[in-house]
Amino acid sequence: MLLKVKNGNFSYHREMPVLKNVSFSLDKGEVMAIMGPNGIGKTTLLKCLMGILKWKSGCSLIDGENSGAARRQIGYVPQAHRFSFSYSVRDMVVFGRAKHMPVFALPGRKDYQISDAALEEVGIAHLADKSCNQISGGQLQLTLVARALAGQPKLLILDEPESHLDFCNQSKILRIIRRLSIEKGIACIMNTHYPNHALRIADRILLLNENKYIVGQTSQVLTKENVQEYFGVSSTIVSADAYGREIKAFVLLDEI
Repeated sequence: MLLKVKNGNFSYHREMPVLKNVSFSLDKGEVMAIMGPNGIGKTTLLKCLMGILKWKSGCSLIDGENSGAARRQIGYVPQAHRFSFSYSVRDMVVFGRAKHMPVFALPGRKDYQISDAALEEVGIAHLADKSCNQISGGQLQLTLVARALAGQPKLLILDEPESHLDFCNQSKILRIIRRLSIEKGIACIMNTHYPNHALRIADRILLLNENKYIVGQTSQVLTKENVQEYFGVSSTIVSADAYGREIKAFVLLDEI
């Protein structure tokens, strides 16, 4: 088991717990989607997994090692935003090598080779010399994915990676996540507000709400009963045939 979370508890204020007794596991090559209402603690959970925030009690382990001490094993993809400094795409990606370099060291040829391979991996090698402030939101999101891959992680954590992107770029991000999990065996965890994206690529889902959660296989967790309980809306799951296989789709039934 690559990632194991045991009875994770976290609160910013003692009398107001944000995460309560969270436990789950994730194996190599699996994709997990974390879903829940706004402000419920999804990003806080990611920060606890990365060791940015310390669990008040409980722990998260990567290959049996505390995740805070195993940060080299984790790649992080934040939501795309513009930067104050106009770094080139290639320079932004090579920042992902920093955790493998001594303090104050400059990137070497190997670091740039690995970074260039990451750019190829996500299909934006042609943008290497472009300024990050001169590319589209979708291209910037792919740049941040490449930066995380340059760190050669075992676990990739993505915070709403498809937010603010058009349909084409959303689909591209999802394909890359699924391919990385299958071809490279990278375990992936992503926060998302899109049930259909979870249905398409997630092996497991964690639904999070105030002082409760449910985790398990996607088909068993993302049901109309659980969506009603955790989000307070009516929904159903329908099926469609595409590319010779059945594809599940989430449909919101609440009256508009």
